Amino acid sequence: MNTGKIVGALAALAATAGLVYAFVDVPEVIEYGKQQLNSLEDVLLEAGIWGPVIIFCIYMVTTVFMLPLWGFHMTCGYVYGTFWAALLIATTQALCAGAAFSTSRYLVGPYIRNSLEKRYGRKFTAIDKAVGEDGLRITLLLRLSPIIPFGINNYLCGCTGMKVSEFVIGTWLGVLPGTTAYCNMGSMGKQVLAQGTTTLQKIVMGLGLVAALLVIKLLSDLATKALKDAGIGDAEETNDNKKEK
Repeated sequence: MNTGKIVGALAALAATAGLVYAFVDVPEVIEYGKQQLNSLEDVLLEAGIWGPVIIFCIYMVTTVFMLPLWGFHMTCGYVYGTFWAALLIATTQALCAGAAFSTSRYLVGPYIRNSLEKRYGRKFTAIDKAVGEDGLRITLLLRLSPIIPFGINNYLCGCTGMKVSEFVIGTWLGVLPGTTAYCNMGSMGKQVLAQGTTTLQKIVMGLGLVAALLVIKLLSDLATKALKDAGIGDAEETNDNKKEK
C-alpha cells in the first residue's frame, strides 16, 4: 500500500471540497437535488408495478451496450428503501447480465472471443478453463472482485463454456453486498433530507457507512486473491509474484 498516494488523494479531495464549499451555494444545490429525487420518486411510485419495469428496461439497455449509469443504486434506495431496492437492483443486474451473456454467446461470440483473446491473453484462457470446472464459484468471485469491469465480464463469460444459470445465480450473489450498501446510502440520504439528524445519529450513520465499505473492500480483496490462486489475475502482478518466488 502506497501511503504517499493515499495522503495525496485525501489532500486533493479535501482541497476540492473546500473549493466547492467556497464557490458553490451548497444548501441550494442540495435543495435542488432533493426536488429532483422527490419528483423521480413520485413518478416511479405513481407508476406502481411499472416503476420496477421502467428501472429494468433502463438497466437492460445500459448493460447490453455497456453504458455508464452513475448513482442508480442510491437513487433506487432513495425511492424504494434499502431492502426492496437491493432486491430489485440485484435481480435486475443478474437478469440483464444474463441477457448480455446470451448475446455474447449466441450472436457475437466468435468476434468477441477473438477480441478478448487479444486484449486479455492468458487471463482469458485461465478464466475459460476455470469457469468450465467451477462456473458458479468463479462468477461469484469475479463479481466481488474489481479485476474485470461488470460490462466486460458479461461478454467475457459468454465466450466461455459456463452455464447461463450458474452465471445468473453467481452474479446475483456477487453483486448483492455492494448493491445493498449503495442502496442503503440512498435510503439514509432520504432520511437525512426528510427528517434531519442529531449529531449522534450522524456519527452512527457514518460509522455504519464506513463499516459497510470496509466489508465490501474485504470481500473484494478476498475474491481477488482467490481468483489469483485459480490463475486469474493481472499479468503484471502474476509476473511479480513469480519473480518474488
